[in-house]
Amino acid sequence: MLIVINVYAVIADVLPEDADTLLDFAEKYVTVKLYTLLFCPPTCDDEQKDLQIQRQIRSLHWVTAAQLDTMIDEHCMDVRTLVDQAITGTLLANRIHQ
Repeated sequence: MLIVINVYAVIADVLPEDADTLLDFAEKYVTVKLYTLLFCPPTCDDEQKDLQIQRQIRSLHWVTAAQLDTMIDEHCMDVRTLVDQAITGTLLANRIHQ
């Protein structure tokens, strides 16, 4: 609590917009620095579970859109490109959090 009071004392003479920006940057900095400690503690096995789920999903490569009764035309290049982009985006999002 004392730290918060001291921060507000330091930014008391700053414009409200600049103070908000400063606090947003401070929050982002602290969040980024503490992310691993808060969300990926050494005792957590989320990464192992995630890898297992990835292996299980990859084992379903033989399942086609027709078998799932979807309207996806796998032979249309535009559709195939969008599906590939979605898969790549999902994999990249997963790697960012590892």
